[in-house]
Amino acid sequence: MTALTRRARPLLAGLLMLPALAAGQQASSPENPGLAESFGNPDNYTSTTHGDWERVCEKTGGACIMAQVGKDSLGTPVMEMRIRKLPEPREVEGKKIVAVVDLLTPLGVLLLPGIELRIDDGPVYTANYHLCSEVGCLSREPLAEDTANAFKAGGKATVSLVAAAKGEVIATISLKGFTAAYDAL
Repeated sequence: MTALTRRARPLLAGLLMLPALAAGQQASSPENPGLAESFGNPDNYTSTTHGDWERVCEKTGGACIMAQVGKDSLGTPVMEMRIRKLPEPREVEGKKIVAVVDLLTPLGVLLLPGIELRIDDGPVYTANYHLCSEVGCLSREPLAEDTANAFKAGGKATVSLVAAAKGEVIATISLKGFTAAYDAL
């Protein structure tokens, strides 16, 4: 289990349960449990892997999310992305919103620059942080249908954030398996 997953466990468990919507993607083991185990009792969740994405669902038929940990160029976990589909698409400011994206970072990030996300060489999307707690900082944003389609067609996403001690940090999210995981939500 990564340090990010261990520290973020209380916040992440609550995020799955929220009606509105980021942990380990490696194989499960006693040292490195899968995402379902990070929520507490793994018997309450099912987990499947789609490429580099993990999909976790409540066994009772409730909420499902897909998630991946973004790592820097040295392989250090930097942030986590989670996506949850909305039950029904919503129209917001002329865009069809189909899902919600949570980006979780460790503490120690500068809040004002926010987070930047880019899919391959496409446009840069910006997001503000919404909340920080003792386990990390959260940015929650709506996911428009056209952006979801860009994720499906893309090869990788890069997430840029500013750490107080290090300056700009870039995390890479693989989009291998994104379509399968998203369609399975």
